[in-house]
Amino acid sequence: MMDGQSFLAERRAFNAMKFSRFLKCFLLLNSMAFPLAAQVDRERLSIIGWSKGCSVAVEYYGYPGLGAGIFNEPISIQIGSISLKQPAKTAVTDWVINAEGKAVWDQGKARKAVDKLKKSGYALLGSSETVPAAPSGWPEIDEVLLTTRSLGALSPSGWPVADFRLHQIHYSPMGTCTLLVYRWTGSSDRDFFHFVLARMLNPRARVNRAAAHLDLANRLFDRGDLAGALAESALAAAGAQRDAEARYKHAAYLALSGYPEDALDELAEAVRYDKKNKDRARQDPDFESLRKNKSFRRLTR
Repeated sequence: MMDGQSFLAERRAFNAMKFSRFLKCFLLLNSMAFPLAAQVDRERLSIIGWSKGCSVAVEYYGYPGLGAGIFNEPISIQIGSISLKQPAKTAVTDWVINAEGKAVWDQGKARKAVDKLKKSGYALLGSSETVPAAPSGWPEIDEVLLTTRSLGALSPSGWPVADFRLHQIHYSPMGTCTLLVYRWTGSSDRDFFHFVLARMLNPRARVNRAAAHLDLANRLFDRGDLAGALAESALAAAGAQRDAEARYKHAAYLALSGYPEDALDELAEAVRYDKKNKDRARQDPDFESLRKNKSFRRLTR
């Protein structure tokens, strides 16, 4: 456990770094600036919704550490939209709430701000992907999953910078825009973020990333890591929902992991997109645990 002096030293170092980069990048970043509240100990980002354009509404909260305020009430709040409009390459923010301090939290006002944004058009649901926290050990897979190269989206602000790694990718439902979330690597148990709105120039980006997740799942399984294979195949199936192979392999790993009902649901999707998976599943030892299941027999006959 970290002692008090080490914690304070780490916190001061992070705040100094954050403020310095804010000053240097304020005019360049195509996203929101870092919260400057010195007592922010952790941060949380939530997507409210997307509009039909390259624009997303977010809730961004900074919370205090123990002894610095009410632990579960934010002391830094940004609720509003981030937008990229042609031909501009720099995003603009429009905050409904942008406040800092120990007494800024008002749950009613926050709820009204979110409702206002949804009513103004930020009601479309996108999808999200959490990027692996560490390299897989296979460079060709890591190049796809740990970077933005597959998206064809380059940030004009120069991100990522040192001490930050790609953490999450939020995709717009129109498939043309993405919110890239970077996480500070200086702490393993407290979240500090920076995010960049960028245009996504590769329409098959999600499919390409899903294929990399599936490749990783199969390699992990071959190495004896069934839990890892199941987690990666879930990302593949979610990223390429109409891909029969991704759905089939996820079904197989679910069956092997002891989730028969979920496995049958996934296998039904795999069969839906490729009827040949009926014969394949009947002969596949990965589905041995389902051989006597009536639903399995009906699905694959």
